[in-house]
Amino acid sequence: MPDYNELISEARAASTPDEAAVARVAADVRRRSAQRAATRWILPAAGVGLSLAAAAFFFLRPPVEVSAELGAAAPAALGANVRVTAAGEGAVVGTEQAMVVSWRRGTLSVEVEPNQGVSLQVKTDEADVWVVGTGFDVDRGPLGTTVSVRHGRVRVVCARGGESFLEAGASRVCLPTTSAGVLRRVLSVQGTASPTVLLDEVDSALALDDVDGVVAAELLALRVETLVASGRGAEAAAAAETALAHPSVTRAEELHRMAAHLRLEAGDCEGARPHVEALTALGRLGDEAVAWEACAGGR
Repeated sequence: MPDYNELISEARAASTPDEAAVARVAADVRRRSAQRAATRWILPAAGVGLSLAAAAFFFLRPPVEVSAELGAAAPAALGANVRVTAAGEGAVVGTEQAMVVSWRRGTLSVEVEPNQGVSLQVKTDEADVWVVGTGFDVDRGPLGTTVSVRHGRVRVVCARGGESFLEAGASRVCLPTTSAGVLRRVLSVQGTASPTVLLDEVDSALALDDVDGVVAAELLALRVETLVASGRGAEAAAAAETALAHPSVTRAEELHRMAAHLRLEAGDCEGARPHVEALTALGRLGDEAVAWEACAGGR
């Protein structure tokens, strides 16, 4: 702070002004000093205000919405921290920080930048996948939904099978949730899966609430085939007759033929009779005729 009295004394010593001039000099010195002090406070206050405004812009700005159909094979950016490569059909909705992908079919590859606070969920009919910072693939096809983790960690909840956590290199198949979906899966793996596995799949589908019509009839026919392949002839014959009694029965001739063979092999002539008669009425009685004559003639 300046010494006002010293300044005024110097003004008197430099000359011999009147008292009015000395008063004017003193007032001018005080005014300039006050202006410098005000300037020192205004500039820091302005800096603080700008910093607060910048912070408000970045932290209080409204979330950026994300909404798009996914289908092109080229990689697409979903905001600053998520990239996907889609070869199939799906859609994404939400914001850059919290989005949900509904995936209908095909393969979806996802890369999420870690430690950016991004919440991403991928949904199919069979599975829900949650991730924060990882890379993974979701493939939906006739076998269900397969989730494979390339790096990081994901949480998977299968509609049939519950929750699990997958680390890098791991994968999981979430099975179909509808009877039609299970039927497609069984038909797809029929040549490679064991009869025991197929029978479990068929029985699980027949227990679903939506099973009906042609789907139910075809599942019943597949159940007969798997029982025959398992060497369970008596059960297969009974299952064939259950399938034939269904109002939407499919492959009736094939079921009659299997039931006739199984009943005749077991020496059950009366059990075979309705199936032999049905095949005769269709004009389709074949090798069963010889076994039938031997069985009927020996009664």
